[in-house]
Amino acid sequence: MKIKNLIISFAIFVLCLANNSFAKTLPPGTGTQADVPSNLLILLDASGSMGWRMSSAQSVNYPMQSTTDSSGNIFVSQYYIYGVKKFTYANKKIDTNWGDSGVHKGRSSSSQCRVYYNYGSAKIHNGIIYVPSYYDRKIRMIKESDGACLGSINIGQYIRGFDIHTISGTAHLFAAHYSGVYTRNLSNNTSKTCSHGSNSYLRYTYAMAANGNHLYTYYANQISRFNLVASGNNYCPQTSGYKRTSRSMGSVYGMTAHPTNAGELYLLSYSSVIE
Repeated sequence: MKIKNLIISFAIFVLCLANNSFAKTLPPGTGTQADVPSNLLILLDASGSMGWRMSSAQSVNYPMQSTTDSSGNIFVSQYYIYGVKKFTYANKKIDTNWGDSGVHKGRSSSSQCRVYYNYGSAKIHNGIIYVPSYYDRKIRMIKESDGACLGSINIGQYIRGFDIHTISGTAHLFAAHYSGVYTRNLSNNTSKTCSHGSNSYLRYTYAMAANGNHLYTYYANQISRFNLVASGNNYCPQTSGYKRTSRSMGSVYGMTAHPTNAGELYLLSYSSVIE
């Protein structure tokens, strides 16, 4: 009798559970209501409504730096030696016709264009993408139009901060490292290593940007501004009389300056939210 009562009770419980499940409103994002897709949609939806997002995200390995061309296309440099990929602005997808199936050419371990950790930034000038390769101690040059490898600029030091900036109509490349600041005039390719006098804010920075006649760095919760002074065909940061301001932003690996508004900076923090 007890077993019979148990079976009946279990049957009633199952029936109630089934009735309740069909009586409840389906959760947001199931495709039956006009609502904002929920996280559940990412797991269950097979309609492809979010397919382009998922495809793009899965095909990038830990993006570290990015830069854009005049058409709005985005070039993303990936962590380790996964290379640079191009996202087309028009369809928000990777351009698989660029480079080798969407990745810049010559990125293997033995190639002239391996990007082995790109601290600093990536910049485009005159159709060339410049990307620092920290552990190779070089700046790689990649052709913007087709992703071909154009060779390297040998710095000979672990590159930390990096930027390209136009002063008086001429583009100059700046790369900070432990022993100084490398600068290169891109109009005539004359180069110079400027002494930074062991200034910590130039020596240890992983973020750097130039604007007007100033070079900015971020290190130890400080944004520092150095005057850029002419030195032959190049410009060097002047370590005397530089200015600092405290800004606690965590681990900053990217910084860029507004192209027209002097002193307006944008920083990318790895570990903090910046408002």
